[in-house]
Amino acid sequence: MAQKVNNSGRIDRDTVAEHARNELMKECMRKAEEIRRSLEGRQHSDSTILIAEDRKR
Repeated sequence: MAQKVNNSGRIDRDTVAEHARNELMKECMRKAEEIRRSLEGRQHSDSTILIAEDRKR
């Protein structure tokens, strides 16, 4: 019986950890999607031109 109680506590912790990990992954995916959208249609040379202009200042 004691083993069953110990296992249920571990399962609860595992479930909480999985939920936290899943929420973190969802947030990371949302941020990545925002970055992808902001870069959509841009060329690599666009960013190098902006960097070169910043260096001239």
